[in-house]
Amino acid sequence: MADILDYLDWYGDVPLEAVPFNEVDNVVLAQLSYCALEGVVPTIAEGGTVTMAEAAERFLEVNGKEQIYGWAGVVSPLTVLLPQRLAAGRRFRDARLGRLHARLDARSGEQLCVFHVGLSDGSTYVTFRGTDDTVVGWREDFEMTYDVVPSQTDAATYLDVTCKDVPAPIMVGGHSKGGNLAEYAALTATPAVQDRIAHLYNHDGPGFMPGTFSAADYAPLVG
Repeated sequence: MADILDYLDWYGDVPLEAVPFNEVDNVVLAQLSYCALEGVVPTIAEGGTVTMAEAAERFLEVNGKEQIYGWAGVVSPLTVLLPQRLAAGRRFRDARLGRLHARLDARSGEQLCVFHVGLSDGSTYVTFRGTDDTVVGWREDFEMTYDVVPSQTDAATYLDVTCKDVPAPIMVGGHSKGGNLAEYAALTATPAVQDRIAHLYNHDGPGFMPGTFSAADYAPLVG
């Protein structure tokens, strides 16, 4: 069965101007968030961006092979191949990565990582990482079944703060818990940010407690 690495083998060298961004591209960028890009992608405080090609090179410099392949946060051992594959082709190698925000706090019980990917077609994809293999991450998963958790409120603040100056179209997405955080952030964003969200992608993310959101809350994102 073909996977996203096969997709990049076929389409990785096809620019977005020739074949527009699609749902598979979205899955690729949602999965990219699982790579250990802390120390690679500039943080909000640091400012600036790096290209995907620069990030791929730095990824190997910052993380040794044992760290990369043994890191507990990845969904699949193939995930760690994404930076190099994305950097190899014209479709994504010049994408700009920045505004990384990562937090793993046992005291508050929060596990979150998110960053921007600025694409060559002028769009921006905000990718939220899903659950890693930390106790903190799994604890939040259980707690979100009965309460609003720190990573959700932090995700909402992040989207509003970092997207104030980002032009449309904005895409927001993630896998698993990352999809839940993307959806929560998009639904609670200010109207100015919501108006520029073109697509919300939630890949197999858990739902919300009954009563958290209504159909009316989704209305600004529909259409």
